[in-house]
Amino acid sequence: MTTDTETSETETPETPANPVKLTAREKKEAEIRDLIERVPSVVAEDDAEKLENLRGEAKTLIGEIRGSGAAGVKAKLRNDFDRAIEKAEKDRKAVARQAAASVVSQETVDYTTIEGMTEMVEDEAQRIRAGVEHELKFSDIAKDIARASIRAAVRVKDKNGNPDFHKKTNANKQRTQDVAAKAGEAFQGDDNEESRKALGRLLKSVQNQNKTALVEYVRDLDNDPEEAKLWERAIEANPEASPSEAVFSFYGIENVTSNEQKALDRAAKKALAELAAESEGDDEEDEDGETEEETEGETAESAALHKVLNYISKAGGFLANVEKKKDKLTAEEKAAAKAELDKLVSKSATLAAMLNQ
Repeated sequence: MTTDTETSETETPETPANPVKLTAREKKEAEIRDLIERVPSVVAEDDAEKLENLRGEAKTLIGEIRGSGAAGVKAKLRNDFDRAIEKAEKDRKAVARQAAASVVSQETVDYTTIEGMTEMVEDEAQRIRAGVEHELKFSDIAKDIARASIRAAVRVKDKNGNPDFHKKTNANKQRTQDVAAKAGEAFQGDDNEESRKALGRLLKSVQNQNKTALVEYVRDLDNDPEEAKLWERAIEANPEASPSEAVFSFYGIENVTSNEQKALDRAAKKALAELAAESEGDDEEDEDGETEEETEGETAESAALHKVLNYISKAGGFLANVEKKKDKLTAEEKAAAKAELDKLVSKSATLAAMLNQ
């Protein structure tokens, strides 16, 4: 006699008498369904190559389906695969948006929380008051004030944690307003109308010096390791460059002051005038001393082409002269020359596109 316990230990699980067998087509469809289930994870990885391989594999398997009603089955599987990708892409973008929204802004909210900033604001306001009260030459005092302003402004951070050298954050805008207000406190009352007008002119002059102040500030970073720490991100991204070169490059700041730009513009204008003068001579007489009308066998079109090619050749000559002189330039002068050359390259590209029409 056996007990219930003994029976349970010796019995074996029952197995279906007739296990379900899948047809070759059903197996193929199951494989495709497995691929469709893999779509979300592949799309989430944002790997275009892996997704394209998965798509190719599914396309091959779907194409191998045969038998009655195969066309309808294929169409449904293709549609299911495409819809799976669409849904996965939407889900991935939604996750990305949520991640972006969860990123905490690094922008300075209140400039007064920055160590030493209150004193910097008072100092800047005092410089402005002194300029108005002592009737200093605005062009000189404005440079000094603009340098103090940029030094304060870069201590304010934008939303990405970068120095707000463009003074676009609300904190820097408020700081600028507070500086002007503090400077203007000394010129209240009806008898100070002229001083208030002078204050407005000085503040405008300071704005005009902002570009030069920024360029000179960045150049001075090479001699001020402590100040350069504010630009750690740019310096880490360009470890082989000097601090100033790293900052100019990383933030796309043009390394040319306003006066340097004016000098470059004058030089370019002079060069163009010289080229135009030489071109006028070419219009009147060719290399053989003949006027355009006297040149035999030359059509108006070929004469024009001759002139255009001559202009281009002379432009190349000017560039060759630049190459010869480049080693005599300082680093700052090279940067200024490069900025002007970049403009010329842009104009050349535009002209080339026009000639291609």
